[in-house]
Amino acid sequence: MISFELITVAYLLGGVLAGAIAGLLPGIGNTLIMILAFPFFLGVDNPLNIIVFYVACLSLSQYTGSVTSTVFSVPGEISSLPAVKEGHKLYRKGLGALSLSGCALGSFFGSLLAVGFVLLVGKSLQNFTFLYSSVFQSYVLVIVCLFMIVGKYNSWYATTLIGAMGYGLAMIGPGGMVEEETITFGIDSLLYGIPLFSVVVWLFVFPQILKYWDTKMDVDPTVSKGQDLNPFKHLGLFFKNGFSFIRGSVIGFFLGLTPYLTTVISSNVSYAVEKWLRTRNKTYDDTGDYASLVSAETANNAAALSSLLPLLIIGIPITSSEALLLELTTANGFTFYVEEFYGLFVMVSMALVLINLLGLLIAWPMAKFLYIFYYINIKTIYKFVLAFCVFMTLYLGYMDHVLGYYVVISTILAFIGYLLRNYNTMPLIFVFMMQNGLEQNLTRLIFYL
Repeated sequence: MISFELITVAYLLGGVLAGAIAGLLPGIGNTLIMILAFPFFLGVDNPLNIIVFYVACLSLSQYTGSVTSTVFSVPGEISSLPAVKEGHKLYRKGLGALSLSGCALGSFFGSLLAVGFVLLVGKSLQNFTFLYSSVFQSYVLVIVCLFMIVGKYNSWYATTLIGAMGYGLAMIGPGGMVEEETITFGIDSLLYGIPLFSVVVWLFVFPQILKYWDTKMDVDPTVSKGQDLNPFKHLGLFFKNGFSFIRGSVIGFFLGLTPYLTTVISSNVSYAVEKWLRTRNKTYDDTGDYASLVSAETANNAAALSSLLPLLIIGIPITSSEALLLELTTANGFTFYVEEFYGLFVMVSMALVLINLLGLLIAWPMAKFLYIFYYINIKTIYKFVLAFCVFMTLYLGYMDHVLGYYVVISTILAFIGYLLRNYNTMPLIFVFMMQNGLEQNLTRLIFYL
């Protein structure tokens, strides 16, 4: 039963906290947060609570990722790279407060404009149900896979091999194509299949932490001279660049539908367009361009919302974190239908208003209180995350009465994860979780063609 309950607010606040951490710390992204939260969501009665947690996490990471990028020149999220380029320049010349307020206001209005647009046209989506046929879903999945292969994080052949590895792992046990003859290599324990939690932790979280283990942060940044500016001056400067944040919202919303890349391509394309326009008009500032920064950050949150639409409408995830969300909601007995989309989105929209108000508050007036967070040694945080992963692996194995199996499988996967530490393993995780859907939809597409 989908309904907005009092407990939903608790999930919302939990997602806000998780998203703040995901954006602040390099390497701690939305996918990793959903992985760590995975065991706690199993058995949740109301799937809206999981969706609200995810939306809060996704939105807040865009806000706080800009704080990390602006102050320390380290991208908390990949989509925050424009804030590294422009925001940190502004911070270094004493305009950090303006940079942070521009990022926060851009994220806030970008999200609200996207929400308003979907609410305006949402009901009409039900008039185009022919677009949401099983064949259309098959095309979407094929496009997702192609984008993963040609993505910039691995070479195409490395991504193909890594994705094939995920497919092979998913074929073991009851997840195989022919369920009556599961692939076990004669090992009875493999009849259980490869545990999802072990795969995502030791083949994604572990190599991700190894990759960012030696990240250095500047904990003595230049003091900003603009901290005491009147808030109305911040708002005045932001709305003076109204065309920039409107452009960013439009570009971000539609490019957010790009499978696998979503906020990354949206923020960077919006930034490139705005920089090109301002350079052509000879208004671009090489020492830190406020308008280009605002356009990119507005695109971030507009894309964060639009990237959810394929999942909420037709049940097709276009990012690895959405695939986890789909797995969790499906495990709790929920299925996404286009006929129920508008009602679901109205409830999500109510949550989004509060989420973005909190994000605006955290990433602008309260941002200076976040700086102390960076004095904690990042290796200490990573050690805590790894300890939590080990504990949850042992706990789940014990609860399933196959502790020894979990330990052996997780050890093998951890060794493989170590070997893959220099690669992006998202394609492996995505294919592993979507194996059944890929088989069914691709088979359907072949028959259709």
